[in-house]
Amino acid sequence: MNKHVAIGFISCLGAAVAIAAPDSHLEQRLKELSRSPVDYAVAGKWFKIADEIENDGQRQEALMAAGAALIHAKRGDIYQTRIRQMLDDAPAFEGEFMVECPDCKGSNELKRPCITCKGTGRCQYANCQGGMHRVHQITGDKIEKCRECKGSGKCQKCNGEGYLRGKCTRCGGKGKSINMDKILASYKKHSETAARWEQVERERKEKERLEAEEKARIEAERMAKERLEAEEKARIEAERVAKEREREERRREREELAEEMRERGLVDVRGKWMTPGSVRNVVYGIFQIYEPGHALCRDKYGTVFCLLYSAEDNRNIAEGDVLRNDLYRCGTFSYITVQNAPSTVKQFAIDLEVASREIKKQNGETDTFNVLEL
Repeated sequence: MNKHVAIGFISCLGAAVAIAAPDSHLEQRLKELSRSPVDYAVAGKWFKIADEIENDGQRQEALMAAGAALIHAKRGDIYQTRIRQMLDDAPAFEGEFMVECPDCKGSNELKRPCITCKGTGRCQYANCQGGMHRVHQITGDKIEKCRECKGSGKCQKCNGEGYLRGKCTRCGGKGKSINMDKILASYKKHSETAARWEQVERERKEKERLEAEEKARIEAERMAKERLEAEEKARIEAERVAKEREREERRREREELAEEMRERGLVDVRGKWMTPGSVRNVVYGIFQIYEPGHALCRDKYGTVFCLLYSAEDNRNIAEGDVLRNDLYRCGTFSYITVQNAPSTVKQFAIDLEVASREIKKQNGETDTFNVLEL
């Protein structure tokens, strides 16, 4: 950059400051400056007042306001040489207003039609056709390789592409260009922030405090949720283990009971331990009390059998009764029919203990059988 131009920027714009003298209140000067129209002159004012600001953050805002004003005034050269190196994060500042170049779409280069082949990509030398051309001689025409394209048939200027590549003139090959609306927005943001620095800092700190509180609240909720989920998971696991233990105990008890029942000669009849030959849920009628404790019965199929019952059941048994019971097989019963003929029928009891005693009696055993059911 021209040295005299840079000096002029500092001296001329410094002299153009029409606001209060250096000893006036800085805050008031900043407010007045932030309301000034953005132009080349106001950029110098921001640059000069930045030297008077002691707070580093506020000084950076003033420098960025100066840089935005310079770029808006199309004096990016002064920004590059005088301000850019003073910024803490120049790339972040420039990212506020630099956008993808609309001409090269960020590719850093432009394509323009090749004037040699007129965009066709084909060799234009003489009458070249696909890399060959006809040569007229006295002895007759002769087909030879084209001396220009060496038989390739391609335009040697653009290598057959039909266009030439060159650096984008709009963005200078950077792939990005300045958006004027965004540079104005950037200037407004930094100039207002510099002018309202204390208020902006208070708002920023308050925002950070609220964000920290919200983050702490979310973290506390997350930890509480994880704790509750862990407790619930532990509870479910404990219940599962308890149920599994209970199922295992019941299974073991069933196995032990089954072993004991089988040792006692009982069988499992639809989930109930009964004597062999027993039946469940039988409907039958009593047609004769043969002797105390013995009643002759007939089921719905007409089958006759003997019902063995205890003294306690005696008062509830009468001829003509129709009953429904589980019947425990307990041997046979022999009697004399009304025709004075001997008959032997199956004998059942309505009580497992009664049936057990009868079986032991018929087998000559005398020990008492304890009733156990699933």
